[in-house]
Amino acid sequence: MIFTEKIGLISDGTNYSEVVTDRVKELVKKRGLQNGVVVVFSQHTTSALMLVEHEAGILVDIEDTLEWILSEKKEMKHHLRGFDLNGRAHVLAGIMGNFVTIPVIEGSLALGTFQEILFWDFQPEQKTRTVLVQMMGE
Repeated sequence: MIFTEKIGLISDGTNYSEVVTDRVKELVKKRGLQNGVVVVFSQHTTSALMLVEHEAGILVDIEDTLEWILSEKKEMKHHLRGFDLNGRAHVLAGIMGNFVTIPVIEGSLALGTFQEILFWDFQPEQKTRTVLVQMMGE
């Protein structure tokens, strides 16, 4: 069986993060998936998903590392189009990736003890976001 569900999010913009683990678990339970795979996919080119320990210090460390990799002050060629100023958001999302895949075993996400599914949004302004959750298995 294959099921697809959507999770709606309201992002505050630049470096917004939200844990979606419990919402994904609820969807797996709702659909009765016992064994298979869940793909969690962001439909936006300025956001990313990752598996990480959700802890305040880690979030700050990630933000600091992203700023070190690509400063918000850096001039981006994308901005020369005069259409929008989200070049940094596109680059960071591309580096981090827009999906995670998680096995489901006996009805539970096979996450490690401290792993959480974390959505990141780098878009400079508040936006409504959609994350697809596709469940495959039995």
